[in-house]
Amino acid sequence: MDIDIIAPDHESPEEGSFSPAMRAGGWVFTSGQVGERTNGTVPESFPDEVELALDNLESVLAAAGSDLAHVMRIEVILADMSDFAAMNEVYRKRMSAPRPARYTHGSALAPGYRVEFVATAVVVD
Repeated sequence: MDIDIIAPDHESPEEGSFSPAMRAGGWVFTSGQVGERTNGTVPESFPDEVELALDNLESVLAAAGSDLAHVMRIEVILADMSDFAAMNEVYRKRMSAPRPARYTHGSALAPGYRVEFVATAVVVD
């Protein structure tokens, strides 16, 4: 089975200590995607950060030949569980039915980040 390292055009997997995603056997496994712009900044608004994190997830999935509609399982990590309702409002707009299996939990994230998404998706190209 071939295993491919996946990175959107603006990222280089050689620069980091992990790959943005791996594709193998018709599946895509993403690393955590946060709401960081390509210039390294994070939106001040939490809903905007969630949107950007999902945009970044979408970008990685597209580079792997998939999309948000083909996510089978998603993990949502919140730095503060009191942000759950705000995250869920954005999430429900972006993730169409049938929505993937989901696991949401609170955990410390790297400084400056409030949300992270990790997904497993089916390759569709």
